[in-house]
Amino acid sequence: MSRPLTDPDFAEVGDPVVELRLLKSEADELSWALSDLLCWHRGYAAAMGDNTENAPMGVGQLRELRIALNKAIRGTE
Repeated sequence: MSRPLTDPDFAEVGDPVVELRLLKSEADELSWALSDLLCWHRGYAAAMGDNTENAPMGVGQLRELRIALNKAIRGTE
């Protein structure tokens, strides 16, 4: 990922855009599910200590996705 999901100002001119259409209720549910997953990962990482060899990849991207999703949800209110 070359730029944060939450800052479209970093997009290059002509970059293709992907749009995902969800009902607000579905977006809320997905946001809560991502929150739960990220919380679980915090506990997992704390328990693993310095042994990060088996840590899952993509946690930062999930966090960025949740932030972008929450911004979109707030935009509907």
